[in-house]
Amino acid sequence: MSNPSDNSASRIETASAGLRSGNTRRTKLCVLGGLLLAALYMSPYAVLGKEAKVRIHDNVEPNLAIHYRLAKDGSSDFILGGLPESAFTALPILLVEVHRFLDAFEGYVLVEAAVRCLAFIGLFGFLVRAFKCEEELACLVAAGFSWLPWFPIFGLAASGIPLLAFAAIVLIQPSRGRLQRVLMLVVMALFPLCSSVTWTPFMFAVMAAFALGVWLYSRRFPAWLASGLGLFAGVSAVVNWPLVEASFGSEAIEWHRAEYLPAPLDIASILKQSAFSQYHAEASPRPFVWAAVLMASIMAVNATLGTLKRLPLIAALLFVALALFLAPDLVRRHSLVYVLCIVAAISLRTRQPPRSWLISLGSTGATIGFVATVWIAYDAQLLNWLPAGENFQYRRWYIFLPFVLYAMFFASLSYLASTGKSARLIAFGLAFCQMGMLFAERWETQSDDWIMTYSQYESRVTFDRVDELIVIPREDYQIACIGFYPSVAHLNGFNTVGGYWALYPLKWKHQMRSVIAGELEKSPALREYFDNWGNRCYVWASSCRPHDVRLAGDPPATFQDLAIDTNALSEMGADYVLSSLKIDNSAEIGLEYLGTIPSADPGKVLSLWVYEIDSGAASRRDLKTTPKLRGNE
Repeated sequence: MSNPSDNSASRIETASAGLRSGNTRRTKLCVLGGLLLAALYMSPYAVLGKEAKVRIHDNVEPNLAIHYRLAKDGSSDFILGGLPESAFTALPILLVEVHRFLDAFEGYVLVEAAVRCLAFIGLFGFLVRAFKCEEELACLVAAGFSWLPWFPIFGLAASGIPLLAFAAIVLIQPSRGRLQRVLMLVVMALFPLCSSVTWTPFMFAVMAAFALGVWLYSRRFPAWLASGLGLFAGVSAVVNWPLVEASFGSEAIEWHRAEYLPAPLDIASILKQSAFSQYHAEASPRPFVWAAVLMASIMAVNATLGTLKRLPLIAALLFVALALFLAPDLVRRHSLVYVLCIVAAISLRTRQPPRSWLISLGSTGATIGFVATVWIAYDAQLLNWLPAGENFQYRRWYIFLPFVLYAMFFASLSYLASTGKSARLIAFGLAFCQMGMLFAERWETQSDDWIMTYSQYESRVTFDRVDELIVIPREDYQIACIGFYPSVAHLNGFNTVGGYWALYPLKWKHQMRSVIAGELEKSPALREYFDNWGNRCYVWASSCRPHDVRLAGDPPATFQDLAIDTNALSEMGADYVLSSLKIDNSAEIGLEYLGTIPSADPGKVLSLWVYEIDSGAASRRDLKTTPKLRGNE
């Protein structure tokens, strides 16, 4: 009679068919080449330094300044009048610690390099162990994955998911050595320190479901994987316990997200973001990814149902391809890729698709469908019955989509490469084209006048001159920012009553609304943006665009008839106002003009108009009360 434990082990080995040790010279060269490719994507920083253009929206703004100030100051008094420390427990701790030793820009570049290298290692390791594959093809796909426009400021939130998948696969394989398993346990223990807590519950849920599936299939408890899950959950709980206590304890804080009302998207937009995005808002074109999937699907159908009548269809598609090529629209040119791949798929010799490709295709479709369904239900407020349903964003399952899509991309390329020499060349060509498009996109942003360089965003010279007008040490007063990001002021060592953060006390939002109520009445779009969301708790001017502080359309020369309540602003703790434009009615609203700091680079770097709030700024300085006691206990 066979030993049940032997049967269990054989089940695991069968489920892990094609998993390889990867300790070959070729694999090591692929890893080295992939890391060099990941480093190549960082070339704008090496060539341009602080003159390189970076994504500001939702990336550098506000997270970089918050990481930097928390590391340097050791307190949270610099933003929103002083926030409770529990509001920052969701931050990736190791990303904050980097700035204890480096300045803001150097720390940002180091974090981005680490994020991209770990994204490559994670996906490459997963692919070579989960598929029977060529390491070179896995290297190209994983390098392309590392080149996606990640927000490195979030750490490994989405880009690191393949690393967790890689660790999980190693931990369930009986053939893996103890040293490799221990290393993977370390990865799972450290992961919560490198990723925002916002996404860790979703990662834990998926890994727990995977562990359960392995247990049921193999009839053997995956002790190593369970240990990894325990470490992942334990570290996450310890790190985020202050937030849990502040939210649900006996002295719970009422956060501003209690009034959060998501702006619904139409179904077409949700499906589009599900297919092309890696976060809730950032899209990256993937024509060659979907072209490979389409091509593999057609070849699979061809192999299953028999050869199609090819010549008339090829002729028709070539005619359509010519029309698409002549069309100027970028979307239509992307469609050209799909048409040509359809032609190739019909023309090439086919074979029955492997089981791994069919599983990948089914998993991709199921994941996109699940994410889109949850997203629609969330936006329609159908999930409020779930725990914390009004505040917790259940639609964040979308973070798994890039990993799933690139695994499908690789499975499709592997299938194509196995059908013949011509198809193999096409497979490698699609991988190179996807990478080339991402690299070209990276350098195109460097010539986009709308995108700021880091030095323009930082505006260091401009803010250093503020001390010439305000002779008090920066840490002894607070400012309100109008017409520019408060995070710029944070980066330059100033404390502000406004700011952008995902969690702050609701009463602070109400206080800020009383300051800007007059401006919100002028702009229904801005009013809806602040009232229904409110993460950007800024001193808004109605001429600014929602989602951004830059001015809408052609900017006026001044802020005209600015309707803000400076008495309410003073009660929040503000002593001075820094504005990117002159305020025409400053005297009428209780602001005393102190001076102007002209831009060091007009049109690109901030100019600042400096005002003092008349209502007792000097007496407040003498009181020496801390901002936290004034509004955010």
